[in-house]
Amino acid sequence: MRLFGTIDGEVSRRDRSAALTPPFDFFAGGYLYYVGPDVPAAIDYDTPVGYSPPGVTAPQLAGVIPFEDRDYYLACRAVSDAGVEETNTSIVIRVRIEAGELVGPPPAALDADLWRIEPAADGYVRLSGTYLGRDAEADATGIQVARVWTSTGAVDWGADLIETVTLAGRSAAGTYAVSQLLTPQYSHGETVRVAVRAVTAEGVAGAHAVLGPIATDTVAPPAVDYVSAGAAT
Repeated sequence: MRLFGTIDGEVSRRDRSAALTPPFDFFAGGYLYYVGPDVPAAIDYDTPVGYSPPGVTAPQLAGVIPFEDRDYYLACRAVSDAGVEETNTSIVIRVRIEAGELVGPPPAALDADLWRIEPAADGYVRLSGTYLGRDAEADATGIQVARVWTSTGAVDWGADLIETVTLAGRSAAGTYAVSQLLTPQYSHGETVRVAVRAVTAEGVAGAHAVLGPIATDTVAPPAVDYVSAGAAT
């Protein structure tokens, strides 16, 4: 597990020289680690769960996180040789456990207001939208699309996955524009809802949004993409 952070300027601090209990009472300076479940506010800064000596940029921290399926937040603080600890609350990373395994951070959630599905010719459905991935913890490589069968929005990503649309052509602002016909061809007037979510190359998915419902159309002609004019000779 790699942890990175810098501490600049004046910081709040507290005296840890007399407050630490084994196995963290033998060091001369370094870094202390703390953990909490679900939200950063749950981090227990009174109970360090790990220690690394100064100069170590990729500490190996064994047994500091219970492998229960949930999110955990891990924090890091520096401690001086005199046992004085700075008290930042900003050097924090999220760790996710799924099926008893450590998984990477998820990509950014989709903004449902920026995505839509609409009927296309011959019973197809077009997905279009903009993915705002610039502030994500991890880069997305695709958008997963799954059929939603009920108005409750419940999704079975294993059984009902339609396809994964590849993200390409990232803009200078860090966004992606998507416009693609989805693979299934539906009958006329069929009600379609889909769920969409971003996914990383490692298969870690972000929160999903539900789009629709729409009614498919097999009667309308194909849409006109463009028209141009020129002088006849």
